[in-house]
Amino acid sequence: MSSPAKPAASAGNEQVLFLLACIKFSENGRPNFEKVAADCGITSKGAAAKRYERLLKANGIPLPSQRGKDGEPATPTPKKRSKPAATDGEDDEESPSKKPRAKMVAMKKVDQDESDAIKNEEED
Repeated sequence: MSSPAKPAASAGNEQVLFLLACIKFSENGRPNFEKVAADCGITSKGAAAKRYERLLKANGIPLPSQRGKDGEPATPTPKKRSKPAATDGEDDEESPSKKPRAKMVAMKKVDQDESDAIKNEEED
């Protein structure tokens, strides 16, 4: 006869055994995942570390690397937004709203000079 299927509680039991191994093989408050992996039959220390990370995350516990100096969750540093890539000049006929302010002022001055020249010709 084959052995009966493991009950669903065994998954929880595996987590408890894994956590106990993490405590047993911890050094300076950090688990030695190489020893934890060997004890729990996990394929590599990276897999054991990832399991530990997922277990903490699933229970709402911040990772040690995400904690501040006092052990509280660190506040995230705002990321700088990158500027949109500059166009390569294909669309030289931009709408006036997209042109830099200095360029707009210069264009208005040229337009004003042209309109003044036209008015002067009409008056002559």
